[in-house]
Amino acid sequence: MKYLKGRAPVGAVLLLAVVLAGCSTTTANVAPSPSPVAAKPARPPRAVAPGLVKLFAGFAPNEPRLVLGSVTVNVRGDALQAAAALKRAAAKMGADAVLQMKLTKAGDISRTSLSGLAVRFAP
Repeated sequence: MKYLKGRAPVGAVLLLAVVLAGCSTTTANVAPSPSPVAAKPARPPRAVAPGLVKLFAGFAPNEPRLVLGSVTVNVRGDALQAAAALKRAAAKMGADAVLQMKLTKAGDISRTSLSGLAVRFAP
């Protein structure tokens, strides 16, 4: 065994530490977990007229909002036709606006893709 100057052997110290650690007891007060709460059923989206859906390239003004999800359309036509299709798709989700819009032209120049984040503003 390796000895330290004027001290007990290293192995004996480690053995003593392991033995003493094994003799200790630990108690924990664990509160019973609450019973699971049934999730509220998803409400159907509220009806929104496509003409009322606002489109934003970035974020909307500082208004509280609920994110409904991502919305994407791919149409044969120009950006105006894609914007109209995006408004219809967002309205079906019950959105008041689409934020962070991204416009891309597909490989075929006649196809336009428009996507964004559908949100509902707080009442």
